Parts: sequence; structure tokens; C-alpha cells
Amino acid sequence: MPSGSSVLWLIAGLLLASNAIGRIQRWRHLRHIPGPPACGFTSLWWVWHCVTKTLHEDCKNLVETYGPVVRTGPNEVICADLDALQQISSVRSDYRKDDWYLLARVSPDKENLLCMRDPELRKDRKRRVKPGYTGEGHESFEHGIDKAIAHWIELIDRKYVGTGKAFRPLDLSKHSHFYAFDAQGEIAYSQSHGFLDSEQELHNILKITEFLMYFMLVLGNFSSIFYYVQKWPLNYLLPRDGDQSGFGVIRGYTTKLIDQRLEVGSTPKRDILQSFINQGLGRDELREELSLQFFVGTDTVASAIRMTILLLTSSPQSYQRLQAEIDDAASKDLIGAPIRDAEAGRLPYLQAVIRESLRLFPPSISSAFYKRVPKGGDNIHGYFLPEGTRVATGAVIYAMNRSKSIWCQDAQIFRPERWLEADGERLALLAKTLDMTFGHGQFACPGKTIAFMQLGKVIPELIRRYHISMVDAVKPVKLIPTVALLAHDQWVRLEKRPRANER
Repeated sequence: MPSGSSVLWLIAGLLLASNAIGRIQRWRHLRHIPGPPACGFTSLWWVWHCVTKTLHEDCKNLVETYGPVVRTGPNEVICADLDALQQISSVRSDYRKDDWYLLARVSPDKENLLCMRDPELRKDRKRRVKPGYTGEGHESFEHGIDKAIAHWIELIDRKYVGTGKAFRPLDLSKHSHFYAFDAQGEIAYSQSHGFLDSEQELHNILKITEFLMYFMLVLGNFSSIFYYVQKWPLNYLLPRDGDQSGFGVIRGYTTKLIDQRLEVGSTPKRDILQSFINQGLGRDELREELSLQFFVGTDTVASAIRMTILLLTSSPQSYQRLQAEIDDAASKDLIGAPIRDAEAGRLPYLQAVIRESLRLFPPSISSAFYKRVPKGGDNIHGYFLPEGTRVATGAVIYAMNRSKSIWCQDAQIFRPERWLEADGERLALLAKTLDMTFGHGQFACPGKTIAFMQLGKVIPELIRRYHISMVDAVKPVKLIPTVALLAHDQWVRLEKRPRANER
């Protein structure tokens, strides 16, 4: 009769053998896809490069080494082929969102547009929220953006304009976020959140957001964890209405505003919340959509503002050309103060600057955005992907936007002129590639219109009014690539310019 220790050794051996067999089977699943050898057996490659916050650069290196389709885990691949990504994301595609999107769930038992994986439910929700994001059927949200910009400009003029020896630096990494939070409040509820008034990180929002985004990035390949986090008893650790800091504060604030608007006899307003109500969204649906929007609609805009200013200040020729275009338009009474969205759209160099900045630094710089290969499998760029394979359609945007095969040898350089030089098929290729930054087809971001409107208004208002320079030209900003591109310590000096003609 075998001893107890022998039985234990036998069980341990069987477990190890079972684990080894399982890993070999998983390796065989995608053995024909090129990639780092270890990725066939473990997800640790992905996790490690998330921990080191270099995933965007590492995915770019993988694509340059192995080609547009690369294996990055036992059941994961990245795809940097434009035609394939459009095929995956097309309205008629059978690809579905993976469980990775549980990361975007605000409440354990409720869904918002981003985390919805059922295509029919998502289609219905998107149909009902679209008018709010595009301004259809109600007065444009441009007025709310103007209010937030005017508030920010007034604050800068009062406290941060340097003259001569006066040195009054402004931390653009924080202030761009303060503006974005307040603009989101004006657009969504016709009411500022008060970040610019306080000039403080209210309720530790930025600290908690940074931690959560890093947490979501690192654990994104283990989405099953989020099923358990949202179940009892761990769900008690999640944000709740009435919390004194973090996301729970925003949930409580949002809920209060929604309840006030839903009261019988309340005065309708012209904002996103009212549009959602008019489209039939119920209280719970309103809470989920607007709570998520607070973060998704602010991190991207703040990042784009920061990086556009950084790139312009590092390229004096581009900075001067943009200023000249704005000044010339103002002198000819072609733009007002504030500039209108339609007017900004008629400034070609401004539009080129915005596109070029988004190309080099897409706001969602390391997000996987996994999609599941449909039943029967699919052929992608000459490779067969079995049913259930997870395809990362987001983490490769940084690589695609810097690909020399698309953007030529100067792909790493900030050169807005490329958008003015290209035409016909060439311009269409550049535009289609950049558009993937905001998703495509059934997975396209509905907030793209708002993002471009804000950039088209904020950037010219800053450039027309101030000479902007980085306080530290050697280390102008500390970038933090999480799910979104965050930043610390982007100190700038602003000096007042002679005012251009304004109507």
C-alpha cells in the first residue's frame, strides 16, 4: 500500500502533467501565428509590458518584427492590418466584444454602451444616445464648451500670464483635465463640475482614475477576475453613491442631477442629459451612460490638448504657421471670439495640426479592445484564426499611426503638412488609418464629434492669445501610458500676445 507522501507526489505529478498538457494544447491553438515563443504558453509577456508601461511601444516593435498579425498570448493576437480591422469592425461583422469590456462596467448589474456585448442591445442603445452626442434634435452643445473655455481663459489671464520677470507657471497636465471635467459638465448637464473654480483635484478623482486605469491595463488579459469583483462580497469594495471621494462622488452627483431633471414639472434644458431623456432612456440607463461619460469623455480630450500643445511648442515652425493662420482669419473677420466649430473646420492648418497630434499620441494608447473571432473562425491577413480567438484591435493603433509603410520615413515626426500635401487615395488612406483611433463601424466611438469640436475650439483660443513655452524643455512632461494616456508635471509658461482682430 503506497504511503501518504507517495500519494501526494503522485497527485502533484498529475497536476503538473495536466497543466503541461493544457498549455501545449493552448499553444497548438495558434501555433501558426508568429510572435515571441513564450506567448504561446502564457500571458505574462503582455502583463509584464503593461506593468512596465511600455505596451504601446512593445506592440509597435512586435508589428515591425513579425508583421501585422502577432500572437501575444495563448489565445490572443494583435492585428495592425487596416483592411482586417475594418472587416472586424464593420456593421455586418459577426465579431463580438470580448469579456475585456467588463472593465467599463460602472455598476455590477447594469450595462452602458461601451461594455455592452450583445449586438442588438448595443445597437438599440447607440441609436438612442447618438442624437445627444451629435447635437441632433437639440441646440448644439457648443455653447457649453464656450462657457468652459471662457472660464479657463479668464483664470489664466488672472493668475498665470507671465510678463517680463514675472514667472507664473501653469501645470497643463492638471489644468487640461480641470477644463475637460468642467466642459463635460456643461455639455452633459448644463452645469460645471467646479474643477476650474477650485483649481484642485476634487475628491481625489485624478489619483483614483490613474490607479484604476493602470489596474485595468495590467489585468485586462484576465477579464474573468471582474466577474468576481462585481459579486458578493467583493462588490462592497466598488464605488457607491454617497462616497466621500473617488468615483462614488461622481455617481452620487450624477444621480442627483438626473433625479432633479426627471421630477414632474422640471424645466427641460438643451444638453446631452435632456436628449437622452427625450430618447426614452430610463433612470438606470441615464446613470450608467452619464457616469461613464464623465471619464471617457474627459481623459481623451485632456490628453489631446496636452499633446497638441507639447508638439506645437517643440516645433516652432508649426506653431508660427498655426498662429499666422488664426491671426489672418481673425483680421479678415472669418473667425469670431470664441471661434465657432464651423469656422474652425475652415482652417486647414488647424485641422492638420489636430489630426497629426492624434496620430502620434492617440488618447487610448494601450487599450486592447478585444474582439472575439466568430463561429467557424476567420482568415485575417492570410492567417486562419479559430473561433473564440481574442483579437486586440486597440493596442496596435499607436503602431499603425507610426508605420512607415503608411506615413513614410518621417512617420515619427510631427509634420502637419502631410495632411495638406496628400490628396485623393493617399489622403483617404491617411484619414481611414487615423479614424481607427476612434473605432470603426459598429464599434465606433459616439463621442468623436464632441472631441473634435472641443479641440477645434480650445487649441485656437490658446494659440491666438498666448505665447506658450515649456518650462523644462528637456523633460517637458511625464507621460503615463495606462488604458488612457495620462500625464504629470507639464509645466508651461504663458505670455500674453497682442489681440488679433475679433468680431
